[in-house]
Amino acid sequence: MLIIYKIFVRIIYFRKTRETLKMPEIDLSEIKGKHLPEKKFRSGSIYLTIWNNRKRVKDDKVSYFYTITLERRYKKGKEWKSSNTYRVNDLPRAVLLLNKAYEYLVIQKSGKEIVEEISGN
Repeated sequence: MLIIYKIFVRIIYFRKTRETLKMPEIDLSEIKGKHLPEKKFRSGSIYLTIWNNRKRVKDDKVSYFYTITLERRYKKGKEWKSSNTYRVNDLPRAVLLLNKAYEYLVIQKSGKEIVEEISGN
């Protein structure tokens, strides 16, 4: 019981310290040098992944852009494989996921960027 209490106290202390010092949020898009996806959606065997990419442009400035990966996963024997070919029955699921990705990128991301721009953050 004492161990649980110590862990709880440390968590509360860390939260308060982080709020007080206004420590920057940890960027989870890159952990241990791996480029992780920003968002994943799934419908049945169809998977859509949203990637936030960076590209250096003139004057060492960084440009950000989003890309998506759409794939169908299937099991062949004991091994899972992925493909970028789709059956007729996969198309409605692919359309659903593409709409979700569009909603996420245009509505949620653009809205957040607009709010940040207005507030000056």
